[in-house]
Amino acid sequence: MYDLPAHTPITLVHRGGHPELVHYGSVAVCDATGFVLAAAGDVSSPMFTRSALKPFQAMPLIAQFAERYQLTDADVALLCASHNGEPAHTQCVASLLAKAGADDTALACGSHLPYFYSTNNISPEAGAAFGRLHHNCSGKHTGMLLLAAALGEPMTGYLNTSHPVQQAITASVSHFTGVLPEQLVRGTDGCSAPNYAVPLPALATAFARLTLAEPDAQYGTGPQRVAQAMCAHPEMVSGQGRNDLTLARAGRGDWVCKVGADGVQAIASRSRGIALGAKVSDGNLKALMVAVVSVLEQLGTCRPGRVHTAAHEKCCRAGGGANGAGGEAGLTLWFASAPVLAGDGVTPVFAKAAMRHPDAHRRLAAFVFVQPDQAGHLVHVGLGIARCHDG
Repeated sequence: MYDLPAHTPITLVHRGGHPELVHYGSVAVCDATGFVLAAAGDVSSPMFTRSALKPFQAMPLIAQFAERYQLTDADVALLCASHNGEPAHTQCVASLLAKAGADDTALACGSHLPYFYSTNNISPEAGAAFGRLHHNCSGKHTGMLLLAAALGEPMTGYLNTSHPVQQAITASVSHFTGVLPEQLVRGTDGCSAPNYAVPLPALATAFARLTLAEPDAQYGTGPQRVAQAMCAHPEMVSGQGRNDLTLARAGRGDWVCKVGADGVQAIASRSRGIALGAKVSDGNLKALMVAVVSVLEQLGTCRPGRVHTAAHEKCCRAGGGANGAGGEAGLTLWFASAPVLAGDGVTPVFAKAAMRHPDAHRRLAAFVFVQPDQAGHLVHVGLGIARCHDG
């Protein structure tokens, strides 16, 4: 029998100034040693990582065989992607499959309408056909096939947990999260690949380890290669209109960002050597973005921006004007080492009703989503604007 996660309210949606929806979730911020620098909610229950796990599913291939396959940074980014199924994505997948001596029929991920259309509210062209190359997880599956070919193992059955490819991935996940293989909670992701649940600090620690400058004892320069590729080519990690692309561009090369289905987000700061792992319990990605932006602000990683007038007016019209829906972050992080995390020029706003704790409590309200303006500053665009998907 399992216990339900002890989530805390992290996002409040109000209408006409009155609370309407409360979204529960949890957040953990860690360094590469696994030390929990800040947290809110449940930091001990295993939670499925979904697509946020992809960098570590790709790690055995990238660490051992990137040179053999002559993988570019764009290739590596796609191997870690939940992509939109745009032409650049499908062409890259097809090219990588050819390196394994395979085609799209070898992919066991299935197919779906490319995220490009649903994310951007665009209808597919009449008669358009979509296949496995368009699946948001086709890059991950292609990486598994490339690893099977490099190991001299059969490509059939590559999703079986007994297959050497999945055994190598399990070892990678265990190594970077610090969770023993026998303690990993196994499930099946939406693309039919094995997936693992770990506590949020373990997910955050894994991402923080991508920021280390020195080679990893087991995976060499693989972590550095993954971080560099995901930061250099965020458009390959997700695509037009997606949260990960906007966040990565806002980070201007510093943030390694990866969303996961049903309300999971991980972001690592390469310059600071820390990372966050977040989960909203009902899977609402709008609510998740409220909390994530609030966490980034509380960490001093980004500064609150001005409201973008056009987007704000659009939000008001959609929500019924001044009496329509609005949102704010409701979480307060417990900082174990507040001075380490304090950002230059950022003044934390203390929660009026913060629970007693020996260290600092800091809270900043946030809207659903942000995007960089021409000067690179973050701009809040309001509740109901963001549209996002993941697999």
